[in-house]
Amino acid sequence: MKRRHFISTVPLAGLVPHAIAGGLKQPAAENTDRQFWLDTLLRIVTPVTELLAEGRLKKELPLKCQAGQEDERKKYTHLEAIARCLCGLSPWLALDPGNLPEDKLRYTYIQKVQQGISIAVDPASDDYLNFENGTQPLVDAAFLAHSMLRAPRILYHDLPGKDKNNLIEQLKKNRAIKPYENNWLLFSAMIEAAIYQFTGEMNPQPVIYAIEQHEKWYKGDGIYGDGPDFHWDYYNSFVI
Repeated sequence: MKRRHFISTVPLAGLVPHAIAGGLKQPAAENTDRQFWLDTLLRIVTPVTELLAEGRLKKELPLKCQAGQEDERKKYTHLEAIARCLCGLSPWLALDPGNLPEDKLRYTYIQKVQQGISIAVDPASDDYLNFENGTQPLVDAAFLAHSMLRAPRILYHDLPGKDKNNLIEQLKKNRAIKPYENNWLLFSAMIEAAIYQFTGEMNPQPVIYAIEQHEKWYKGDGIYGDGPDFHWDYYNSFVI
């Protein structure tokens, strides 16, 4: 099937052999839809999770951007990569434990992801990620917050106390970033929702404002404006 070859165009896919050689073994191929989607998911996320767990993400992650934008993109690429990978991976990580080969594989990924989070939020780490400089970290911290809400035990409750504190402190840094008057309002709201879920503390204004504005931007038939204007793109399904 042609769909089984689309992953060859996914960025980072070329790093997979190295990641697998590093210890994250892919499950044996089976002719099932579930196996296909799991293989595809892991092929995308393995290079990123493996590099971060080993403290090599900033050193080895390829930087893909237009010529002349390298200095700007390297400020944000690493948090963008890990946060979006975890957002997609987190529902699988959150499944109940078992004894099947897939369950054993998942446990390996859980260990790597938790190790990577510890590195990513440690200010003393070489792979400490940017949560506050510029505006883009607001977007990617929200995807990280989303992943935490999807897999709360794995991505927060089971972490050591120091890592929990560091993770929440990094999320709080995004409070200083002012969102644009569009779907970005939801990113601030998502971060506050995660902080509240895990600490009981909350700045409610970003949540209230995001909801109020999107109610105003409703266009009908389940579609919201990306700000006051209508945009027919994937943001309604992926973010809004």
